[in-house]
Amino acid sequence: MKYEKRNQYADIDSLMRDRLAYLEPAINCIKGAEKAIDLIKKAVSENQHIHIVGDYDVDGICGTTIAYKGLTAYAKKVGSESTITPRLPKRQTEGYGLSPKIVEEIPEHSLLLTVDNGIVAFDAVKLAKKKKMTVIVTDHHLRADSGELPKADVLIDPNAVARQCVFTGYCGAGIALKLMLELDKDNTELNNELYVLAAIATVADVVPLKNENFVIAQFLKQADINKGLKALMELFEIVDVDEKDCGYKICPALNASGRLFDAGAEDSMKLLMSETDETASQIAEKLFATNEQRKLMTEEAVYEAEEIIERLNMQNDNPLCVLGDFHEGIIGIIAGRLAEKYRVPCFVFTPTENYTDNGDIIIKGSGRSYGDNNLKEILDNCKELLGKYGGHKAAAGVSMPYSNLDEFRKMSSQFAVKTEDVDVIYYDIEIAPDKLKECVEKQLSSLAICAPYGESNPEPVYLVRNVQLLPKDGKLYKLMGNHQQHIKLYGKNIDFVAFDLAEKFLELNQPIKIDLVGKLGKNYFNGVAYYQIEVIDFMPAEKKENVSGLREKLMSRAVERS
Repeated sequence: MKYEKRNQYADIDSLMRDRLAYLEPAINCIKGAEKAIDLIKKAVSENQHIHIVGDYDVDGICGTTIAYKGLTAYAKKVGSESTITPRLPKRQTEGYGLSPKIVEEIPEHSLLLTVDNGIVAFDAVKLAKKKKMTVIVTDHHLRADSGELPKADVLIDPNAVARQCVFTGYCGAGIALKLMLELDKDNTELNNELYVLAAIATVADVVPLKNENFVIAQFLKQADINKGLKALMELFEIVDVDEKDCGYKICPALNASGRLFDAGAEDSMKLLMSETDETASQIAEKLFATNEQRKLMTEEAVYEAEEIIERLNMQNDNPLCVLGDFHEGIIGIIAGRLAEKYRVPCFVFTPTENYTDNGDIIIKGSGRSYGDNNLKEILDNCKELLGKYGGHKAAAGVSMPYSNLDEFRKMSSQFAVKTEDVDVIYYDIEIAPDKLKECVEKQLSSLAICAPYGESNPEPVYLVRNVQLLPKDGKLYKLMGNHQQHIKLYGKNIDFVAFDLAEKFLELNQPIKIDLVGKLGKNYFNGVAYYQIEVIDFMPAEKKENVSGLREKLMSRAVERS
């Protein structure tokens, strides 16, 4: 592993100035929104039924809630008797997005609004028009490879409709937000809450945090104005929501129920729509417990997958294709963990209850990429073996007959890019070890200028050389995680948290002086902030030490102090 400087910046202030200019905060207009608003206002004035169909991930849940809250408030404002009905597809039994089955449920002459889906729902939209519905599709996904678009009354999708908007990086909830703001610009209190929901989805859907997305993401700071998010914050003991709280706590909790239960996403939608603190607290506790269950299941499943890889001697496969009896809702998470560990793209498959006409069981898989690999291109080159598949460079979903799996392993390996043996981790700023706590405290405030961080706006990475590790409470380190795969190391007035690096530290004979690269952070405990560095990687410091002798001295001093 090599650590190399990414840029020419001497300090964090110069990096932040250039970064802010690059982000180009802006507000945009989306062509087509005016026509959609006219159709919505007409439907509301005529007391039509309005049905919103979203998706079961965080983006779809937040976007559906945005549309529901915006439309409900507007209908009430103008005295309409329109009924607003939100609908999320069931993950296992219905699959992604708008389907003919869902359209069959909706009465004729209704207004149908899709959120975060619909751009490839040709049959469903065709059926809706046959039932004399007004159809507005709002989406952010790419059009079909054929170039075909659904025959809706209005299509709002900057990634599918040419020249619809200068900026095309919105998530589905971001598009829904733009539409609801156009519907009623003056409802400031509600619109702030809608911005908050769009901010959560913008971080969750890993869209570029620049231009208007950067403006939207700033509303994470006001997350507690939504009663459901406030209840989750209290359970996670979150004081001020940042992108890490959002990405590692709030969003997994919102996703967990939909991953484990067929209609589980509805619980998360009900949480975000909660009108009382009591209701919000009850639902939040249920989601929190479900997420804990999901985390445990994931840890066990990853451990099982690693055992399969070792047993079948698949460590050098590229891509990894692992088949196991895993819960369908977590196979994407498993694939991501394995891709990072083995540094190759990974597909994780699990059997379904469906069979081909020849009696062959259908297996369903989820893929995550690594390095320069493009999963969509890999699948395109193997499509003769596949049933349904779709996705993009970083993530994909696929199904196939079980009997095709071995051939898929061979064929996909022809199109996967090999990873270099020596990886390079790039850093932005170097910090002297004797100034560590002082720098962390000072520069965290500077970093807030360009936060939240995420896609296209990466958090700065720091290099610290010759870090002296010190014992705390008589111990040099603390192992964490269900399989003790994480480790906390101690320095002078600061901790170093290293996820999935415990094995490496122990294999290196517990070095007491290290070079490390990581990100600055702080952890709250009992309302008190503790500074820490979240370690990306480390290696023993180059300077040779009498390790065993120095360790004995440090431990003896720790014992004396205690």
